[in-house]
Amino acid sequence: MQVGTTGVYALVRTLSHGTAYTWHYEAGNRRFGGSQLEVWETHPDSREHPGVPKGIVKQMPPWESKIFNGTKRDWWIYVPAQYRAENPAAVMVFQDGNRPRTWAPTVFDNLIAKKDMPVTVGVFIEPGGTKVPRDNRSFGLLVDPGPAPAAGPRYSAPIISGRRRP
Repeated sequence: MQVGTTGVYALVRTLSHGTAYTWHYEAGNRRFGGSQLEVWETHPDSREHPGVPKGIVKQMPPWESKIFNGTKRDWWIYVPAQYRAENPAAVMVFQDGNRPRTWAPTVFDNLIAKKDMPVTVGVFIEPGGTKVPRDNRSFGLLVDPGPAPAAGPRYSAPIISGRRRP
């Protein structure tokens, strides 16, 4: 539908939960752009709830690999409100960390509060990489210990070793 007498066109549709809509632009006989819009309802655990203790997300200093020269990664650590250094905690690592760090902490907060998930520290690491052709961003995570030691002794000793702090 054309918006008034402008050159702007709009489409309005009501899509039900669980559907997807693929779209693109057409101008003359050319087709360009586009994507897929997926419709889904946000799960209740993805929303903040009153009274649920909130953990903190802390951006860590950029991490540079000592094994893969020139590889640099931004990363963040999520520490749940219930975390105590003297108690063991689970760890979950997100290798495409920038996006999940915006929604995963809320899910963690809710699941930990309901005791549906153990106290879990989240590590959100960006893929990083170098300008070397055929760079494999995940390979470095398999052979390089990564940024966990850089989190400092408060978090890294219990996280990496599984030991309790003295």
